[in-house]
Amino acid sequence: MDMYAWFWQHEFAENSADDHLTAALEQLINNPEKLEIIRENFHLKQMIGRLVTRCITAHGNNATDKELFEWLLLSADKYYSSNLEAEDQKIINGWLASRPDRYKGLLHYYIERNSSKQSIHMYKFRSLIQGAAVPDDFGIWCLEQASYAENNEAMVKAYLSKMMDALSVQRGDVGLTLEKIEKWAEEDKSRQEWLTPYLFCEVEDWVKEHAESKRERTEQHNIQRKERTRQIIKHMPDIKSGAANVELMSQLTGIWWDQYSDICGETLQARFENFSENGSELLEAAKLGFIASPERSDLPTVDEIIDLSIKSREHCFFIGLCCRHRLKNRSSHQQMVKAIPMYKRVVG
Repeated sequence: MDMYAWFWQHEFAENSADDHLTAALEQLINNPEKLEIIRENFHLKQMIGRLVTRCITAHGNNATDKELFEWLLLSADKYYSSNLEAEDQKIINGWLASRPDRYKGLLHYYIERNSSKQSIHMYKFRSLIQGAAVPDDFGIWCLEQASYAENNEAMVKAYLSKMMDALSVQRGDVGLTLEKIEKWAEEDKSRQEWLTPYLFCEVEDWVKEHAESKRERTEQHNIQRKERTRQIIKHMPDIKSGAANVELMSQLTGIWWDQYSDICGETLQARFENFSENGSELLEAAKLGFIASPERSDLPTVDEIIDLSIKSREHCFFIGLCCRHRLKNRSSHQQMVKAIPMYKRVVG
């Protein structure tokens, strides 16, 4: 077979006369066992996809919904997942987009085809026509079809699921409203029961626990933030002058360099706001303090800096001075960021 791969995939699929396409697909439809074998071969699978695309383009307008559906089914696996190449899928999707009634016809045929089943799996239909545009009035059309199929629970539920999809994603929902669906459901008690799962969802215990845990963490964070704000206001003048105690200046540099897992924020402003209720004022004070920090009298000596460096450690003021350098020379920011993780912070 591999010797003729080029012929089947390109010559036969591309150059067969249009008048012969429907017959070629009919042969595949009538031989399901051979079709399964063919689908296992990459080149033959590509051939089928090309033939289907060409056949729909040439003869789709005159085909019944059943024929159109069966042609598409040839280009899918047994789970209804399309095997079409991207270009062929694009062509078919474009063809369907310009013919919204054919999209509806395909869905109608699929649902009727499975009407004897207890439930109809709509994901298979989505897989078969993946990417195809939903008609603008699709939802309201599904509502009408659900009314016609009232004697078949599986069919009504199938149409109901599609109209609710249209409403939730706001595609194909022109003319459809939740009020119209509720009015339709009021006409029959069974309809109300089928609609209820779409309107109400029972919250599972783990979701409740997660929400409660998140609420408690947020509440605790707000309490801590309020207390930090109260404490830090007293030190604001010293922070501005760079003379605040070592632990406080060290904490501010940690916020600056995003070193705390419980103080979050993508930007400096966001992190300082997350840390304190007067975050903006604190950030401006910290900037002034970092610039003034070299004037402090308790900076480490050169020997102390070298000794700590040998031990892969550093004095807490190293990071504060990096903040100062960042403010004085923004171009070196990336180099400093790379250097900082090499050190362990030491307080005192």
